[in-house]
Amino acid sequence: MSITAFPSSNSSTPNNSIAPWRSAIITEWNTRRAAEEEENQRPLFPLAMNPFGEDEILAMTEVLLTGRLTLGSQVEKAEKKFAETVGIPYAVMVNSGSSANLLAVSAITNKLRPIHCNSGDQVLVPAVCWSTSVFPLLQNGLCPVFVD
Repeated sequence: MSITAFPSSNSSTPNNSIAPWRSAIITEWNTRRAAEEEENQRPLFPLAMNPFGEDEILAMTEVLLTGRLTLGSQVEKAEKKFAETVGIPYAVMVNSGSSANLLAVSAITNKLRPIHCNSGDQVLVPAVCWSTSVFPLLQNGLCPVFVD
């Protein structure tokens, strides 16, 4: 797969700060992909392949050049787009499924909500799961009940 040095039509960085670097990034990208193709004569296992294309590489570079890896304009746009897509007023992006679990459990135990889980309530949890499925429950005073 080859990419070209045409300006991105969806650039969100003010003054297109990635423009001076675009050619170098694209050249490096193409060089690495060509080397991988020469090296790998047999098909790779799908999870071992690089999932990123030109748009993703340039978008990540734009974010890195802003110096703002969290709570930046790209995150705000994604939250608004997701909320709009699923028909809800707000959405919050987090860095991982573990953080999402903690946020979700914190929301259902929020005492400001008219209906919420109370300290000591039991919650069914798969017997085989990550600790991050259990710890948010314990942090919020809930009792996990392991089921198979």
